[in-house]
Amino acid sequence: AELGRNAIYAAADVIDAVRRLHKELAKIPQEYLGSPSIHVTQIQGGSKVNVVPDKAVVRIDSRLVFGEDRLSCAGQLAQIFEKIQKKSGCDCLLEVTTYCPPGKTDVREPALRAISNLLEEKGVDNTPRAFEASCEAGMLQEKLGCPVVIWGPGSMEQAHRIDEFIELEQLY
Repeated sequence: AELGRNAIYAAADVIDAVRRLHKELAKIPQEYLGSPSIHVTQIQGGSKVNVVPDKAVVRIDSRLVFGEDRLSCAGQLAQIFEKIQKKSGCDCLLEVTTYCPPGKTDVREPALRAISNLLEEKGVDNTPRAFEASCEAGMLQEKLGCPVVIWGPGSMEQAHRIDEFIELEQLY
């Protein structure tokens, strides 16, 4: 074991560095969108209990805020990987598998104002908020240059679960 380079140890260093980066990003709030975030969401590695692992895969989810993009996020990770590669001797490869750019619509946008007025008429809270999940809004803004408003029933507490649901009253 002392002769091999343990890919899981290098992956553990990546995980620790991503955790530290998240704490730094949390100090950068943005109106509506909150702070950018980055989290390790999956790790795989090793083949047998008695074999030094030659490969580990760490999957990372990063939620960007307005002004960030694929390159800025990848640049932060590339710096982390470069340091860990030098320290561990393990090759580190960054592969971006999914990209959803952040989006932002001006609160004075006529479509947003119309929805806000309708909600106010119905006695529903009409405070504009950022959508707390990933969706196509940022892609539409980036590709089409158009404003986007996300509006619909439901709660993020019930979203993306096996028993996902919405209240009928919210739908009506």
